[in-house]
Amino acid sequence: MLITGLSYAVSGSEVDVYIDNGCTPRLLLDSVAEFKLFQDKSISEEEYELIIKSDIELRLFRKALNYISIRPRTESELSVYFLKQRSLRENSNRDDIIETLLNKLKNQKYINDGKFCEWLIENRINCSLKSRAEIKNELQQKGVASEVIANQLSKFYTEEDEQEVFGKIFEKKFGMEITTDKKDKLKIYNYFQRRGFNYQIIKSKINI
Repeated sequence: MLITGLSYAVSGSEVDVYIDNGCTPRLLLDSVAEFKLFQDKSISEEEYELIIKSDIELRLFRKALNYISIRPRTESELSVYFLKQRSLRENSNRDDIIETLLNKLKNQKYINDGKFCEWLIENRINCSLKSRAEIKNELQQKGVASEVIANQLSKFYTEEDEQEVFGKIFEKKFGMEITTDKKDKLKIYNYFQRRGFNYQIIKSKINI
């Protein structure tokens, strides 16, 4: 395979590379530099496939950094994000590319499911006032492994923390006074039970 021409795209960050007078998928300028591509250079099919794969990985890595900059992400969220990218939908190397990208992001400390749990737990305690059960469910939905969730909850959301969160919600929603009406107590109990609060915490507050 012979590179018969190179042409800068309007953006200046991409290059149209012509092989055997046919245009390949547009490559990033960084990819052209990395593989030292120039007119009249000969490359094998294996080299060509490696160039395309490397270019896709670089594009997706940069997209991932933008995605992470909005808020922290889990490994599972990144995997789903990558699978939605058009360049990977029908790519035979899809699984390999995703694994490579996730390892690179982890090695460079852009993603860490344990740290993500810590961040989310702190946010949900201080801002959203969620129970341990609600946070656990949210982390599961984001694809965090059960053992990681259990470990981080045990460290960063104690029973005392949940009691404090419970008290803040109770005061905000039901006021300071404790009702003596059984029906009202039952409504309050059902509300906190639906939100996953510990039975003993609820009982100690409303004495049901």
